[in-house]
This record gives sequence, structure tokens and C-alpha cells, in this order.
Amino acid sequence: MTESQDSAVYRNKDIYEKYRSEEVRQVLLASGFDSDSIERFGNANTLDNIGLELKILDAGEEFKEKGLGNFSTNLLVMLLFHNSWVPGKTRGFKSRVMRGVKLMFGEEAKYKSSRFLMQIPAIQILRETTGNYSGNLYEAREYWHGFTPSDSDFRNSVRIPTPLPNVQGMCLSEEASFVLGAIYAAGFLAKNPKMSDPCRLFIRGDKKDCHFFEEELSLLVSSVFNVSGSYTCEERPTRDRKRTYGLPTIKVDSMAISTWLRYDLGFPAEKTRNEGKQFPKICLGEHSYIPFLRGFVSLKGTKHKKGCIRFISRDTSLLLQLSEQLQRPSIPVSRVYDSASPFVEVVKSDVPKLLSKLNIRNPKLLE
Repeated sequence: MTESQDSAVYRNKDIYEKYRSEEVRQVLLASGFDSDSIERFGNANTLDNIGLELKILDAGEEFKEKGLGNFSTNLLVMLLFHNSWVPGKTRGFKSRVMRGVKLMFGEEAKYKSSRFLMQIPAIQILRETTGNYSGNLYEAREYWHGFTPSDSDFRNSVRIPTPLPNVQGMCLSEEASFVLGAIYAAGFLAKNPKMSDPCRLFIRGDKKDCHFFEEELSLLVSSVFNVSGSYTCEERPTRDRKRTYGLPTIKVDSMAISTWLRYDLGFPAEKTRNEGKQFPKICLGEHSYIPFLRGFVSLKGTKHKKGCIRFISRDTSLLLQLSEQLQRPSIPVSRVYDSASPFVEVVKSDVPKLLSKLNIRNPKLLE
């Protein structure tokens, strides 16, 4: 089930209580159930507690069969009780389901919460028991100790890159290193005003990045983090207001990913202008630094009219780090720390070497 299919149920957590029985049925159909499947459920109000627990497990298996692994508690309640649904009189249904889930899986949820130092709801154990979880947050905790996942991260099977062993130590996969390079070039974090930790990642390019975002970067972000629907192209007016242009943006709603970047990798906090970035050491090993640079250069670089490629930033420390890393594959870099607009550049004669050694594919740098 996509996020949009369950958005009315999940984001507006109490709206389902106002539905009529037929509206509940329509939600189930829109989520991916067929009429026959729906008819197999819906009469949980006639079951005793043991019968309800068995029906909850049966429902979990049905979610698995329909490919709806990221089901919410509310959708589970709708499936089990839709035949008895009366607007405004359904809270007892949810209480019974939550109590049943807790009786079956509460102890395991408590044990895992303690072992992995994260809050794991009992319904997550139901998802795992019925084969509805494909994330790696437990495995990620073995390496990363700063991130904080939400129930939504578990529900959507979010994944966090984990180090891979090689003869020269630990490193991230080529795809993960590439994505992190793009994040360090053009990413920033945001948080809900009511929360203390970041919960959302944005990667924003310029108008010449649209093709690269749509055809490559958004696909890799989805693959690395196991998220979907993250890319949009925002229409912006030109200065004269006579035309518009597209501004590519990737948005990832995930507390696990945002807090991993912030607390495990040291990515700048929200509202800090992203200054003080330090390239993550996990991406600077012999097997990781080239794909990391490929992602960084693809978004941070701009083709100048003289034919050179420039990297502009107010953060001169970031430019120094970039210069040092580009010299590892023998790419000469000229440093110009102008106080108004600091930048470093690769001169025109060395641009082919930069594009070739890093395997740059963003059309804006190839034109």
C-alpha cells in the first residue's frame, strides 16, 4: 500500500471514526483488498478474545498476501470490524485490537525496545511475525547508535545504510556513498516545531538538475533508504514573472534517516545554513570516496562560461575538504577564497579528467 492510499487513515488518525460502514469498505477497496477478501473479515465484534487474536494473525497474513505490509492499526481495525461500524462508536473496536496485539506481542516488543534502544510498538512485532517487514533498523543499530526511528519508519520498512567489510576496513556501498555525496552537496534537515529531533530530509537542486533528479538520484534515494514517492519538481516563477521553471526536490519523511544523518554522521542541524559540514569518514575510504565525490560534484558543481567547473560555498572548510578529496584521484583544483563568494574550480583543460574519473552523468556538467 502506498502512503497516499493510507494517508486519510494514518495522518488523520481519528477521521476513520466518522466513517459510515460503506465508507470503510471503500477505504479497504482503495487500499488494495478485493470484495472476497473483505468479506472474510469484518465480524470480529462477534468473537471472544482468543478468537480475536487468531483473527488478528489471519489479517496480518492477508495484508502480506495483498502486498500491504505497511498497514496501520487503524486499517487493521477497519478490516476486522467493518460490518459493525457505526460512526462515532468505534473506539471500543480499536481498544480491543490494541489489547489483543499487546497480549500477543507486548513482551517481545518490550524486550526488543530494551535490547535495541528504540521504541518498538507491539503492532510492529505483528508485522514481523506475518512477514510484513523488510527494513533493517535492527541490523543498523549494531553499527549506528544515534538514530531514533518512529513507528512510521518501522511501518514503511525504512532502511539505513550499514557498513560493508573489505580488506581496507569498513565502507558503505557505492550507491549509499553516492547518495550521501548528493545529500552533503544539496541536502538539509527539517523538523516538526513540536519535536526536538529532525524528521525530514530535503535534497534540492537547481533548474538544470531536473533530469538528473528524476532519472537517477530519486531512484537511488528510494533504493538506498527503501522509500518511495520522494521526488517533485516545484514550479517557480522567473524574476520577471513571465515564465516558470522547475526546481527539483527530493523529500524524505523519516525520523530514522534524519537522526542518522544528524547524530551518527554529524550532518548540520536544521536552520544552521548547513555550515560546518564535515565529510563523513565512512565515505572517505578507498572504496567509497569516488562514488561519494560523484554525488557531491554532480550537484555542487556548476559549469562556468569559461568552460571550467566551479564549486561555490560560503563554508571555506567545505571547499578545502573537497579540494583535498579531488586531489586523491589526481584532479587538479584551483582555490579562490574570495571573501564575497568563495569557490574552488577545476579549469577547462582538466574538466574531462574530472568527468571521466568520477563518472559524472548529470547533463548540466556534460553540456
